[in-house]
Amino acid sequence: AIKIESDDAGEVLRSSGMFENARNGELSLYLIPSGTEGRYDGELIVKNTRVVNAPVLAELLSAVSVIGLLEQMDGQGLAFIESKASFSFEPGVIQIHDSSAIGASMGLTMMGYFYPNTGAIKANGVITPLYAVNGIFEQTGLFAGLLGKKKGEGVFGFNYELSSDGNKLLVDVNPLSILTPGVFRELFNSSMPERTE
Repeated sequence: AIKIESDDAGEVLRSSGMFENARNGELSLYLIPSGTEGRYDGELIVKNTRVVNAPVLAELLSAVSVIGLLEQMDGQGLAFIESKASFSFEPGVIQIHDSSAIGASMGLTMMGYFYPNTGAIKANGVITPLYAVNGIFEQTGLFAGLLGKKKGEGVFGFNYELSSDGNKLLVDVNPLSILTPGVFRELFNSSMPERTE
């Protein structure tokens, strides 16, 4: 197995070619050979980082009309307290089994496939604006039974789907999903997207 740790998560993610838009933060990455040649299972944990000028995230925020968050991305960046992802990768494809990113401004979950050689992506999840509000609900017990089952999902959130061939990005957000309290959202969530070759 391989363990990588760094006190500059943004630099590690940029230099690896995985994600160009992270700044600062602490990173822990664990990789375990799966038994199939060239395939690894892994877990990524990043704490206290910021995301700036990320085109996919900008498209997603634009689709749910969160203008204030878009403005933050162009300045100091969106702050995330903790981001986690369980994934597997083999030459040409990264499968994200489960991931979440949480901060005061927003929470995000994602699963799907990313193809680093072409930039293609097929993914879905939930985006929760004003994620800090969920902390109030948790502390007070107000709406506690309605919180999302996954970290990164709140009482109110939007289901989304992303797809790209590496050139054009398509973002599909279900605006009615915000009316579905988190505990029931699982009934309407998409399953893992189909892998494309």
